[in-house]
Amino acid sequence: MRMERGTSSRTTDRYGSMEVLCDALMVEEILPRLSPKSLICLGSVSRRYNAIVVDPDFSARYWPRAGVFFQPLGATSNGQELRPLFLSSASGGGHPPATAADSMFGADLTFLPPASAREEAYLRRFGASGCAGSTDVVVHSAAGLLLCSRGRTLPVHYYVWNPVSGQWVALPELPCPSEEDSSDEHYVDVIRLPTGIGTSVWKHCCCIGERHGGGLRYALSNDSVFEVWDLQTKGGDSMWMLAHRVGIAQLLERNPEVACVRPLGFHPTDDVVFLGIPGAVAAYSIQNGTMSLHHLTHDCYLRSRDMFPYVHPPYLVQIPAIKNSILASHEQ
Repeated sequence: MRMERGTSSRTTDRYGSMEVLCDALMVEEILPRLSPKSLICLGSVSRRYNAIVVDPDFSARYWPRAGVFFQPLGATSNGQELRPLFLSSASGGGHPPATAADSMFGADLTFLPPASAREEAYLRRFGASGCAGSTDVVVHSAAGLLLCSRGRTLPVHYYVWNPVSGQWVALPELPCPSEEDSSDEHYVDVIRLPTGIGTSVWKHCCCIGERHGGGLRYALSNDSVFEVWDLQTKGGDSMWMLAHRVGIAQLLERNPEVACVRPLGFHPTDDVVFLGIPGAVAAYSIQNGTMSLHHLTHDCYLRSRDMFPYVHPPYLVQIPAIKNSILASHEQ
């Protein structure tokens, strides 16, 4: 009996050690290579797998994503809107991550349902470009989610999309506005911006946004200088402070493949400015003074207002179902 008890104990220890080894291999080598959809499915197989998938340490390594989405202004040869472009300076020179887990980034929005005949007629009436049923575009980002619309002008259909997991939900349909409601009149708050050093008038390109760590950041460039300004608050007073300045000639000398630069926006977690250049987007590191290029596949125009900083938190963001949605919650 003693031998049997000892054998049983050693067998249990062996199996326990194997489970620990298998779990370690899964966490370090296997799970990081799975797509988010496959990872979610694995978690529903057993409690053991689910415990691994939802473990905070693993989630903190797997789920975070940070970068920017660009919605290019342009169309393909068949009139469809160009697909969103995702760039992350942390992925190696401004290129989208190449792992299977990031395959949704930069995907087109063709998985969204097509427009009805009524909506197609409405989109054409208000000047939607190309094929009215295929003009799904990104219009905003927040909390690890993207807001997409069909059509750029007075859309009536909006969708919330998690580009990491592929889950999306259709929002309730808006009423079709009349011709009288198509005014572009808006009201905005105005703040004073710096005009550059040594000159009161600039013929420049500029953009404004939130810098990493919080606070407003403003970038501008002309034929001779590229500058970055941060809004600082001291003693209750706010003032613009010069954070970075480099001559255009010096910048182009470091990067001979670049002909000119136009600031587009800022990376949400890195000290990086995205610059528009002919045929490409450049990620410029303020700290290192280096640029990495992402060449565009279509002839298009990138605007700062079509750039959306994106940060996915260190956990899976689930989109709740909406009862009065035009469609049920769906996963791609």
